[in-house]
Amino acid sequence: MIKIQNLQSCNLSKSSSNVISHLLVLVVYTAIIIVISLKFTYLLKITLPLFILPVASFFYLFKKTDTKNRLLFLKRSEVEEEVNTLNERLSHQEKLKVALHKKIDRYSYLEGLVQKLSLELSLDGVYKILMKAIPELFKEAGSNCILYLVDQERQELNLACSRVYEGNEIIKTKKGDIFDHWVLKKMQPLLVENVKTDFRFDLSSLQPEQIRPMGSLISVALIAQSRPIGIIRLDSGDIARYDSEDLRLLSTLSDLFALAIQNALFYQHAKELAIKDGLTGLYLRRFFAERLGEEIEKARLRNSSVSLLMLDVDNFKRYNDKFGHIAGDIVLKLIAKMLTTIIGTEANVICRYGGEEFMILLPDCTKKDALLLANNISHGIAAQDIILRRKKTNVTVSIGMVTFPADSQSEEDLINKVDLVMYRAKQLGKNKVCSY
Repeated sequence: MIKIQNLQSCNLSKSSSNVISHLLVLVVYTAIIIVISLKFTYLLKITLPLFILPVASFFYLFKKTDTKNRLLFLKRSEVEEEVNTLNERLSHQEKLKVALHKKIDRYSYLEGLVQKLSLELSLDGVYKILMKAIPELFKEAGSNCILYLVDQERQELNLACSRVYEGNEIIKTKKGDIFDHWVLKKMQPLLVENVKTDFRFDLSSLQPEQIRPMGSLISVALIAQSRPIGIIRLDSGDIARYDSEDLRLLSTLSDLFALAIQNALFYQHAKELAIKDGLTGLYLRRFFAERLGEEIEKARLRNSSVSLLMLDVDNFKRYNDKFGHIAGDIVLKLIAKMLTTIIGTEANVICRYGGEEFMILLPDCTKKDALLLANNISHGIAAQDIILRRKKTNVTVSIGMVTFPADSQSEEDLINKVDLVMYRAKQLGKNKVCSY
């Protein structure tokens, strides 16, 4: 900060001292003149001019000093104005300097972030990097971070992951709210400085699970190949917590993570193609064999059971011959969907074993429970109407069932025996369930 030296005060003091000195001299001089005039009256005509002369001199000196002081005051005002201007410029430059250092730190962090993301091919890994990066880049914000991914079939948001700032409410809504839907629809960055006063959004339309303390937010769409694949959102309980610079940084982050998430999705899809059937979406035989070995080893350690079900579609060739191979594909896809619905895939493994055969691996499942489940599958598929070429028809399956360790101790023997009892169900008239 620039300061003005107190030069004018010194000048003013000197001027004032000169005036006072002259005034004292004038008073003494006047007193002498008055004494002489009173004592020697005849000298009055001579002493009067002598009295007027110093008085006039004093007023001249006073006027000159006053003019000089005015000029000095004006000069000081000009200098002070210039100094204030320079101080404002210096303050502005300091703010720019701080902002520049902040940008440098942020973009240095982003450089390292790019390297991490380029090496990460799993979605969970990308999520962890994102949730760690947000607090680093927005240290002062105290933000909640939310990542939604778009279900491309339903075109709706699904909560992928979130990080809640300490003390804030957890994220209850899994499908987003009016702010997220706005970003998804517009595919534009969103900055809301005050949630309650922003005319673009009607807070009364929020669902109960969507309501939580919120003052401001920023949100950006993740765009890959010109379509939205998700949304990154930061929100805070404070009003005006974010500015356009924060939104710009989040937009940069969204570009990085959109590419990383897209690569992870491609990698996940490629892995699924290697272990899943393209028609039904069920696991392939090789993956099933690997999981069977793993589950048997676990069952040995836990002293528990593992059950196997083998299904074969009855009279499948007849559907192909009567309705065509496309109809056969429809039947297989429908059965795969029903099996997934009835059994679930959280712990169980459903596999397209070959042609019209399906295999189901049931960890921690007893012979009794497996038999009950097999009958539910048989009845459920038989009761399902199928429309093939505008004709209503039904499909049945024959099911064989074996259990480890009750029926066999080895993987190969289990598969042979379940195949054997499945064909026994065929021989008994089809649409049957047989156990070893």
